[in-house]
Amino acid sequence: MPSLNICKKNQKSKINPKTGIIYIIRSTKDINGIYRNGKTIKFKQHILHRQRSHTNVLEILYDHETDFIDQVKSCLKTSLKHVQYKKRKEFCQVDFDLIKKTLNSCEKIQSKLINKPTKKLQNERYYIYTKIIQII
Repeated sequence: MPSLNICKKNQKSKINPKTGIIYIIRSTKDINGIYRNGKTIKFKQHILHRQRSHTNVLEILYDHETDFIDQVKSCLKTSLKHVQYKKRKEFCQVDFDLIKKTLNSCEKIQSKLINKPTKKLQNERYYIYTKIIQII
């Protein structure tokens, strides 16, 4: 039995837990309509860490808990790419309600796609992304 306990202790923890939070914060600059989105698993620690680098208090406008954090974040980033404020940054210059609608639709898409067969998955994702872009 001692070897069984050793094996249990040496088990690796999950590297990518699926549940996490996608958040939207207002830009710390005085520019209207600029928002930043991000993802995290430990929300409070992440926000406190971000706050240390800013003199102003970060204004968290929306946080959304999801079971498909990586997929939803990827969908959101792809959908909002054409309204990016700066290259390679996650700042968007768009209406806040539109970001929320896009985030919620990405969540619905991923929950539907998770149970689909893998043969058609790539074609369906392309079709869904083009529909989202048409909505925006």
